Amino acid sequence: VRAPVRLSAPVVMGACALAGVALAGALELTGRRRRAASAAVVALALVLAGVSVRRPLVAPTAETPAMIPPVYRWLGSASPGAIVEIPFQPFQRADPVGRAVEARRTYRSVVHWQPMLGGYGGYAPPTYAAVGALVEALPDPRAAELLARLSGLRRIVVHDAELDADRRAAWDAAADAYAEVARLGDDRVLELGGAPAPDLMAAFLSDGETTPLGTPRAALAERDRRAVLALDAPLARVPRLRPAALAVRVRNAGTARWPAVGATRRGLATVAVRWTDAAGRSRETADAGRLPWDLSPGAETVAYATIPPPPRGAPAVQLEIGLAQDGRWFDGALALSADASGAVRACD
Repeated sequence: VRAPVRLSAPVVMGACALAGVALAGALELTGRRRRAASAAVVALALVLAGVSVRRPLVAPTAETPAMIPPVYRWLGSASPGAIVEIPFQPFQRADPVGRAVEARRTYRSVVHWQPMLGGYGGYAPPTYAAVGALVEALPDPRAAELLARLSGLRRIVVHDAELDADRRAAWDAAADAYAEVARLGDDRVLELGGAPAPDLMAAFLSDGETTPLGTPRAALAERDRRAVLALDAPLARVPRLRPAALAVRVRNAGTARWPAVGATRRGLATVAVRWTDAAGRSRETADAGRLPWDLSPGAETVAYATIPPPPRGAPAVQLEIGLAQDGRWFDGALALSADASGAVRACD
């Protein structure tokens, strides 16, 4: 069972059956008043149902092909090629609204049947984290080129109505790097002009001793495990109830290129996070985010760290965001101290 909470279904069914047996036994004890007692039980059940059931009862309607936005029908008439939809909603950390967006896009794919880099499912393929990091680096042309070489990406569907003003401006500024081949309402389709062949796909999937970009996955020397991290935007509160994403600016302060692109995290420099409470108890996530590409010395990029909820009941906690390779943390972790409400008290 993928979600253990679903094992509650047979427990609930058994409890209902036992309650029915108990109720039948109680009614037997009423003797000649059994008919009146049975009527009272039925009336009580109707009252409870009326109080507890949500109103109004609205059944969601599945979209028919005619109801699906025209951009998906346009994709259905286009030549085969992998697509990605923007804004990207990594379903492993997205809120229910974000997961619903990806699930709806997956359903709508039956109109065009093009390969998708996004979508929603019960399981994520091993390549999802690396591909997702590159998608989140768009509209940077370097990310588009790597996605084409790693996955065969050919088209980008930008849903302007779903973007905030800053992201929309970023895509407008990068218009020269892509060829706009369709605009239907608030949706536009961009095509990678002269998209390179997916020549790195085999290396990406093989999970070899080097990354697809040729960087060795061997353990980095201590002098090379040095990073400079900073929040990409000011932060007043840290997430307390559910996983959330923080944009972190990362600079390679070492002397060697960091391996970062791969289907698995073995040997890769990945974003790591650690919660520590006042008693010293810690909770660590070693693969909380990926760098979009192998990072050369002195180079800088933005990565997204998935921050899990902190330990419950801790009056004060410290959140560390850093880089790690196979469990070995780099120097230069970013530390934030917060109180029980989530308000940030200090950032180092």
